Amino acid sequence: MCVSSPFTSVSYAVSPKTTSTFAEYDLNVGGTQTFTIQNKNIKLNIIITEEMPIMKLANKTYSISFTSPLAWKAGYKVNIHNNSIASVHSAWNKEITGKILSARLKKESSKQATYYLTYQRLGFVTSPGVRVTISGTTMKVFGI
Repeated sequence: MCVSSPFTSVSYAVSPKTTSTFAEYDLNVGGTQTFTIQNKNIKLNIIITEEMPIMKLANKTYSISFTSPLAWKAGYKVNIHNNSIASVHSAWNKEITGKILSARLKKESSKQATYYLTYQRLGFVTSPGVRVTISGTTMKVFGI
């Protein structure tokens, strides 16, 4: 007696998804770009959006938002002029779980700015941060 099955078994080799330690946004491409990054301390989902200017100027504003899954969401705006950081502003944050004890946005140079957080969850206090750097026409965002 021979029994045949209408089901076919197929297996696929799935390569592990590699996650970068930084998001690399090309200022020449612009638009909205999403990234997932990982460093030794934190995983971040990042969305970088080029805001449409009211007037056609050489200055551009980029909104950077980031989420640490099941912990917090935050973001800020970066004004870019001549491939340098002119200013950072409009910082915001929201807890998903735990508590954000403090937050500080700082432009450290014309090539770097960082959003520093102090976050508490289940009695543990950590100090995550998100840094943006500019090099030529590339903006990099990474967790610190």
